[in-house]
This record gives sequence, C-alpha cells and structure tokens, in this order.
Amino acid sequence: LQPIYCNLSKQSSNTFIHVVVTGKERGMCGEELKKINFEIPECNVFVHDLGIRNRSSDNENFMSSIFTETTHMVNQLRPIVLIYIKNLEDFVMRGIDAATIATSKINKEFTKIAIPIEYMNNIVFIADLPIEALKQWNTPKFRVQVITYDRPASLKRLVESLMSSIYLGDNVSLTINIDEGADQKTIEYSHAIEWRFGKKNILRRTVQGGLVANIVESYYPADNNDYAFIFEDDIEVSPFFYIWAKYAILKYRYGPDKIFSNRMYGVSLYNSKHIELTLPKHTKFNAALVLDSAKYNRRSPYLCQIPCSWGAVLFPEIWREFHHYISTRLMDPSLQDINIPEKTRKGFLLPLMKHDIISEGLPNGVLPDYRKLPTLDLFGTVVPFKTLVERGHNLHRNISLCPPSNSAILTYDPKDLLCIDESKIIEAKKRKKSKKSKKSKKSKKSRKSKKSKNRLKIIKHTKTINDEQTKNKAINDKQTKNKVINDERTKNKSVAAPIINKINSDSKSANLNSKSNQPKR
Repeated sequence: LQPIYCNLSKQSSNTFIHVVVTGKERGMCGEELKKINFEIPECNVFVHDLGIRNRSSDNENFMSSIFTETTHMVNQLRPIVLIYIKNLEDFVMRGIDAATIATSKINKEFTKIAIPIEYMNNIVFIADLPIEALKQWNTPKFRVQVITYDRPASLKRLVESLMSSIYLGDNVSLTINIDEGADQKTIEYSHAIEWRFGKKNILRRTVQGGLVANIVESYYPADNNDYAFIFEDDIEVSPFFYIWAKYAILKYRYGPDKIFSNRMYGVSLYNSKHIELTLPKHTKFNAALVLDSAKYNRRSPYLCQIPCSWGAVLFPEIWREFHHYISTRLMDPSLQDINIPEKTRKGFLLPLMKHDIISEGLPNGVLPDYRKLPTLDLFGTVVPFKTLVERGHNLHRNISLCPPSNSAILTYDPKDLLCIDESKIIEAKKRKKSKKSKKSKKSKKSRKSKKSKNRLKIIKHTKTINDEQTKNKAINDKQTKNKVINDERTKNKSVAAPIINKINSDSKSANLNSKSNQPKR
C-alpha cells in the first residue's frame, strides 16, 4: 500500500493521510514503517501502531478486543475514507472489518474500502483518484447483463471469462437474458451457473423479441448510480475489464471532473478497428495513428461519438433517455419505415489483457483529466469538443420544432428529439440532394474540362506534328523543285555548250575565211 498512500499524500495540503499498522508481532511496527517512509521524498503521512499481540486461545474475546481498539482508533482519527485489507481467514482483519462496517452504518460520511488480500496488486489506480472520488467508492452499483439465444458454447466461454475477472470485492449481479426459442442446452447451462460475486437472475422471454428488444429491455436503471455491462454471448472479456470501468467512472463521474463529463454516456471495453458509419463500406480505424497525427499521446484514452455495441458499461441517465426515445418511436407506425443499409458481416479479434497493465498503458501511468482527453467525431477524426456540440445544435435547429437548450445543464429528456418538423427534414434532404447534385455536376464538369484540356493538348500536339510534317514536306518539295530546276539548267547548259562552241567555231572559221578573202592592199 505504500505507493498508494504516498501518492495520496501529494494530492492536497488539506488532506492528511494516516497509516495504521497492527504491530511488530504481526510483521510491521510503527517505528520501522516511519524509517521506510523517511527514505521516500514527499511521503508525508502519520503512522499509528495498534500493537496487537498474538491472539490468545479465546478467539471470541480476541476479536472483541480488536473490534474495540479499531473503533477507538477510528473515533479518534475521524477518517473520511478508510482503505484496508480484507482477509476473513485472519482474526485480526475480521475484527477490523467488523469495526469499519459498524462505523459506516453510524457515520454516513465515512467510507470504507475493503480490498481482498488477493487483489492488493490490482489497486494501484487508487492513488490517482482524488479524495472526492474515493469517498464515492461504494456509490456506483454494477450489474452484468448477458444476452443469449442458441449458442451454449459461446455463452459458456463468456461466463467463464466473467467468473475469472476481478471485482475488487464488490457486489456485482449477473442476469442471463434468454430469448424465446432458445435451445435446451443454453437454458440448462444458464441455470447451472454458480455466480459467487452477487445475485444471479435469469430472464426468459415468452415472445421472441430479437436482438434489439433483448438488449433494450435487459436493463433499466433504478437511479443514476445503477450501471450495467451489456454483453452478447459471442464475446469474451479480460480479467481486468471491471477495474478499468470502475477506475474511469470514479475518475470522471465522481471526482472534480464530473462538472465537465455530463455528455459522457459510457466506457468502452475495447478499441474499435472499424468506422461503421462510412457507408457503403466500413473504414479501417487505428486510434493510435489518428492520435499521433493530431499530436496526442498515441496511448491516450479518447472520447468518441461512436457507440460501442460489443462491450461497454452504459450510464443510467443516458440509457433511460434512450429507452424513452426508442419506446416512443416504436409507438408511432409512421416512424418504422427506415431504410437500413445492406447487412455486412464484420468481425475482428482483439488480444485480451492477460496482465494488469492498465496504469502502464496510460500516459504517465494515469487517466488524463477529462478536459485533456482528445475528442473524435462519428468518422474517427479528432475535432474540438465545442465543434461537436455546435454540430449537434445545428442539426437540432434544422430538424426540430423545439429549440436547443442554451443551458450547460443537461436534462436527459428525449422530448426535444421527438418534436420533429417533417417539412424541415424534407427541406434538409432536398438541400442535401441539391448539394450532392451540384457537387456531382461540378465533379463531372471538372472531369469533362480536364478531358477537354487533355484532348486540346493532344490536338495541339498533333497539329504541331502535322505542321512540322507540312514544313518538312514543303522543304522537301522545294528541294525537289530546285533540284529539278537545277537538273534542267544543267541539262540545258550541257546542250547549249556544244551549240555555242559550234557557233563560235563557225564564226571563227567564217572570220578566217573572210579574212583570207579580203583583198590585199
């Protein structure tokens, strides 16, 4: 317990931590613990020693003395929270347990946190919980709802994983919800389950309702501290699922962060691998990559709008609101004609957490404050929380006759979801269709323009080639023509040369003759 009480002592200067040991004869005395604590910086705690000696042969008187000493110590210190080890095989611890139970019945401001000795290594997260949340340790009540029909082998696997889980000594009830038409093996196995963590119930429908009705009608909260895990029989849980859920709920619902977390509706037990709203096909999703790209710690928990249908703990006020909403919808025949996308078979396997590494897997080993959690929208994109709220208000204004509330206090009343203005919906659909049509035309025009540009490029390129070919042809023709002319000239020159020569020769000869015929003087 040392890491826990030392960390708790650092939370606030107004909080005083007292540590009580049972004595040297039982393994630890007060002086020895003070020396150990002195070596740890900032571990400012007060140490008390009950000095209990080995018990006598009279067990009844021994337990009575332990009860008296513990009661006296509690009355003197007046703690608001008492964390202790619960071990009913140890007479001293039984006496302490009896004293704390008696005190908690008298003093309503006193909170006892009794941790079974076998789970002492699983409560490191307590050190991160503020005193305000620790005071509410026993306030939230949890129940497990199992939905089954005709898969006895799968049901057995789920129940065995639930039986192997750690509930920290809390009372957790189990209810098996069986739809009409279930096979005999499923029914027999359900009756044979020995649930040792609380009450077991079996609910069997007389009229087959199907999966949706079975889930919706399995749980209706008695108050705002009544939580439910809803599991279909085709899954299996980690032994530490309950620790994770209780840690998150105490941190965000019962600590100082509760004033910010009023829009939080549950705690998921798995990290989704698909975004199911990107129709017609699902999109693969990797939260670590998304968070990393948005400059968040890739191991950080995050807030997400997408409901988790394969394993989650649901919050009571949100579930009541949904219950009211769905029942009102089912009463109106005009609201039943819903276009459901074509069914697809989806599935993935996630390795179960076999060791308690909850704290090790968190940034700095603890859950971040609520306002520091990244927020993802329906499509797995990181967006500011205010943006999501504004989107909701805009949608509300577009389809509802009831204006959205400007108050930060939520009423969890579904009435504002049910006063729908059909004309606004039709108008919104038309706008969406028109926008889609314009986008399609624009896209088509863009493709056509791009195609035309490519065609112009081809034509221009072709014309350039043709121009080059024409130019080359003209040059060739000119060269050919020049060659023909030159050939003609050459030919004419060759023909003309002998004629000229002959004429010149005849002329010379005639001249000679004329000279010779001239009279002498």
